[in-house]
Amino acid sequence: MKTAFPRCHYMRAALFIFLLLTGSPAFSGSDEPQFTHLSDALSFLDQALDQKDWEKLDSALYPPFGSEQPNRNNWPQLERARGDRALKTMFLEMSFSEDRSKFSIGYCGSGPLLHTHIDFVKVGDSWRLTAVWMCR
Repeated sequence: MKTAFPRCHYMRAALFIFLLLTGSPAFSGSDEPQFTHLSDALSFLDQALDQKDWEKLDSALYPPFGSEQPNRNNWPQLERARGDRALKTMFLEMSFSEDRSKFSIGYCGSGPLLHTHIDFVKVGDSWRLTAVWMCR
């Protein structure tokens, strides 16, 4: 039986490479959380910080650390910086910037998190947590 589309031996490989390069979750090989909205990312952080689940936070960092270990002191410092406030409510008015590939919240000095910064990077159509760091 003939089909309307000719068979191409390279089609499967081309499709695989396309999906791999465009950041398809099916081929990413990772379980890091991906976010479309900043509020979802901050809710994830709030929940993990409330539970003091440092391993969950470590595994959420993109790209995965592999043999390099993340600085575990940053999570308790972020927890102290936010105090009894939720990150989601602290940054209620903010959202990911669609025209950029990197996004950061936090300030040097004054601001709700003092010297604590939270960085994200855009991978495909979603955002991933890349770092939590202190400038002092």
